[in-house]
Amino acid sequence: MGDAIPSWLDENFVVAALEGGLDKQTKVSIINLKFDASSTVEGFSSDIYKVRVDYRVGDSTQEQSKALVVKVPDASGLINVLLGPISCQKEFRHHKELLPKMMKKVNFAFAPQTFYSTVEKVVVMEDLKIDYHIIARNVQLDFEHCKLVLATLAKYHASSVALYKENKELIEFVGKEVFFPEGGPLRQWVELGTRTLGESLQKQGYKEYADVFLSRADNIWDLLVESMKPQPGHLNVLNHGDLWLFNLFFKYNEAKEPVEVKFIDYQASRYTLPVMDLVYLIYGSAQPDVREHRQIELYNHYLEVFNGTLEQLGCTERLTMKQFKEYMKLAIPWFIGVISFALSHMWSIDTKDEQSFDGLTTAEDFHSGRANPTLLALLRGEVLNARLPVIMRQYFEVIES
Repeated sequence: MGDAIPSWLDENFVVAALEGGLDKQTKVSIINLKFDASSTVEGFSSDIYKVRVDYRVGDSTQEQSKALVVKVPDASGLINVLLGPISCQKEFRHHKELLPKMMKKVNFAFAPQTFYSTVEKVVVMEDLKIDYHIIARNVQLDFEHCKLVLATLAKYHASSVALYKENKELIEFVGKEVFFPEGGPLRQWVELGTRTLGESLQKQGYKEYADVFLSRADNIWDLLVESMKPQPGHLNVLNHGDLWLFNLFFKYNEAKEPVEVKFIDYQASRYTLPVMDLVYLIYGSAQPDVREHRQIELYNHYLEVFNGTLEQLGCTERLTMKQFKEYMKLAIPWFIGVISFALSHMWSIDTKDEQSFDGLTTAEDFHSGRANPTLLALLRGEVLNARLPVIMRQYFEVIES
C-alpha cells in the first residue's frame, strides 16, 4: 500500500472510533492528531498506521490521550494471497464482535481494546507498544513467560467453550480453517516438507522419527485437513491459531517480571482441539530447555486454569492430562504440518537459511510447484534439520510419559 495515509484515515475516522460509532450521543472533540506513515508488519498481511490523539469528551475540560493502531489488510501480502479475503473478515469480526464478549465472560483482558471502525475489514485497537513489549526473537520465551501465556490462553479457550453454546455461528465463522482447508494452496508445501524432512531424518539415522513423516507422506494433506476440523466426541475450543513471539505483548512489574500478556493477530483462528495452540507456542517460541525439562509442568498449569475457568463459567466440560496426551497423538499430522510450514520459516529468520518469497505473488505459485525451489532450500536449512530430531523426541516423550 505504500507510506501514504489513506484518504479515509482522517479526523472523522478517529472521532467515530473514539465515540464508538457514527450515531453515538457522547461527542468527542479533537485537540491534537498525528498519523504515522505505514509499516508492514513482517511483510506478510497488513499495513499498520499509528495514530496519536489528544481529545475531550462532551463538555468536559479534561484532556485525554490515546495511542491507536489502525490495521489495514494488504491484499498483496503473502498471507492474504494464500488465504484470501476471508482471513481479514475473520479477524474483523473477531475484534468487533467476539473478543469483547469473550473477555467479558471471564472478566479478563487477553487482547487489546478494540475501537469502532467505519471501514470494513480495518481493525482499530489500542497501541500496546506504549506499555507492553515483545520478546526478542533470539531470546525466546523462558518458563515464566510460557506459564503466563498458557494461563491466559486457558481463559481464552474456556471463554470460547461457553460462548459456543450461545453463538455457535460466530465461533464457527471466526474459527473457519484458512491455512489447511480442503484444496488449500499449502498442500504442495506440506507434502514437500513431509517427504523432505522424513528423508533428512532417515539420513541422520533416526528411523523411528523418519517413519512418522514418511509413513504419512502419501496422504499427509488429507490427514492434516481432517485433524484441523472440530473433533466429534472431544473438547473443541477456539484456537488463536498463530500464537508465537511476534503476536505476544508482555507487561512487566518493577522487578521486570512478566505480569500480563495480550494476544494480537487473529486471522488464523480455528475451532478444533486445544493442543494445536499449545504445540505451536511451545515448539515455535519456547526456549529449548523449557521444551526439554518443563513441558508437562506447563501443560498441567494450563489444564488447572482451563478447568477452573470452565467451572467458574458454569460449563461441565473438563480436560484431563490423559485426554491431553491423546489429543497430542491425534495432532501428529498437525505437528508435521507445523514443522513443514511454520517452524521451517520461523527458525530460518535472520539465519543463512532464510529464504525470500519475493516473486511468489499468487496462490497458484504454490499450487503449481513454482515455489518448490524456494521451499526446498528452506526445508533443507541447517538450523531446522539440526533441531528436528530433538523436537521429535521431545514431542513423543510427552505423549509416552
